[in-house]
Amino acid sequence: MSNLPCCSGIYKLKSVLFIILIAVVIQSCEPYRSPEIYNPTFVLEKNEIFPLGWTVERGYETSFMKIEDPLTGKYKLKMVASPVIPTILSQKIFLKDSGSYFIIGKFRLELDSGVFFIAATTSFGLKEMTFTASIETCKRTLFSMHIPEPSELTLRIGFKNNSGGIAYPDTLFAYKEDYFEGVAFDITRINKEIEALTGVSGFNQDNFDYNIDLLAKSLNIAFLAEESEERAPLIDFFSSGQFETERTFYLRSYLLDEFSQLNTSLPLDELLKLYRIPVRQLYWQKNCVSYHRFIEYWNPFDKKWIIIDPYFGARYINTAGKYIGFEEAEFLASEGNFSVSNIRKLNIETPFYDEKQIMDGWQSEITVHIIKK
Repeated sequence: MSNLPCCSGIYKLKSVLFIILIAVVIQSCEPYRSPEIYNPTFVLEKNEIFPLGWTVERGYETSFMKIEDPLTGKYKLKMVASPVIPTILSQKIFLKDSGSYFIIGKFRLELDSGVFFIAATTSFGLKEMTFTASIETCKRTLFSMHIPEPSELTLRIGFKNNSGGIAYPDTLFAYKEDYFEGVAFDITRINKEIEALTGVSGFNQDNFDYNIDLLAKSLNIAFLAEESEERAPLIDFFSSGQFETERTFYLRSYLLDEFSQLNTSLPLDELLKLYRIPVRQLYWQKNCVSYHRFIEYWNPFDKKWIIIDPYFGARYINTAGKYIGFEEAEFLASEGNFSVSNIRKLNIETPFYDEKQIMDGWQSEITVHIIKK
């Protein structure tokens, strides 16, 4: 999440060197811990018997054990479910700034019965992710929550009533989302050309999502489609000097590197950021290795995050036919309720649409990054 500053810049769950660099970033760059968060890990020092900052909210003394990881030699916490009362740890944190926060976690769960959960509560609401089967996660964003003013946040992790199993918590903390550098990019010198070439016109409640479809389509024509009369002016436009800026680094790189053109989510991210639209990069991953990238963006009129996948030319919808973000899509998948009927195929010039790959992808784990521009 860059929020990965080193990178530049409920819910059941580009040149070879450039490619290598991106792969390393995706797998190794971890989020900087916000200064207002105290002791987010469950790693114990040799002389500690319990992770600092965390308290036992419910549970027996025998439900919490200090164990040594034979691979790392480090000490961690082991939580054992009780069939009589819930086993729950909690931590109270004061968030000094309003805004949106990722709740980031990592754990291993051996669940025999019942429910394991992670929850975040403020005076403005509750968000929770539940698990009903054994799982081992990467360090990842579990969910996101918005607070309108500074607030106390309570993080809770544990087993619900009538559960059986063992959990090995690794990490759980809140991290403030941040999408832009302090100085806005002046788009006034290029917006007329964008409009003329793509058909985009003034983002408003009626055309917001459609405008983004048009931007994705223009990038796919430029980078994924065969040579055509429509493609040439787009390539000329995106090659112009006005895009020689760090804020459109990926767009320029894609023009120079044919191999990296296999996915246009990064340049779409940059175009949306020119319009000051918050964007998250989403990745499907297996065994903590990312293998497909797409995005979601904030629609200020619908007040929700919405996915668009330029590579597959797809969006996702709920049973009401409304566009959805990663949390809702992941929840549907974890409940076994995600099907091809939740896929909305778009007319945005892609030869890669594949329902099987999409369905397989939503059985994978999601990770979320922010590329700050």
